[in-house]
Amino acid sequence: MNALERAAATSRWATHNVGEKALLLIGLLFCAISLPPIPALPSIATILLVAAWRAGVPWRLYSALIAAPASFVALGLGPLIFAITPQGIVLIDAGPITAATVLARCIVGMMATMLFALTTPMAELFGWMHSVRFPTSTVYVTALTYRMIS
Repeated sequence: MNALERAAATSRWATHNVGEKALLLIGLLFCAISLPPIPALPSIATILLVAAWRAGVPWRLYSALIAAPASFVALGLGPLIFAITPQGIVLIDAGPITAATVLARCIVGMMATMLFALTTPMAELFGWMHSVRFPTSTVYVTALTYRMIS
């Protein structure tokens, strides 16, 4: 059993309804993407951190699962900050603010996604997908992809 699945199985939210967790975390993800960055992103991040604390998520694993993709996103922010012109490399006026907004939205989105992954065992997720009548082929492909990755 991998660390993510072990954390999901031992989470305090492991037995909570998958649909409720999905509604909460997908709703927060939608808010992080659609609302203005200030004050929404700090508020949503605080909610997610409190939820992770209440769910009993292992902090080292949670932070590592967020830091890995966040570093990848941070590496791609250069084109938002700098532009190559005939005069050379120049700083874009609103570039740093745009880059900070993109990075913050990505981090908050990853926090929501990883919290869902760390509190929902895959067996329960597949069972829930069957019960709400997801297309069977979608459930099978999702299960197969999970088995191949883990």
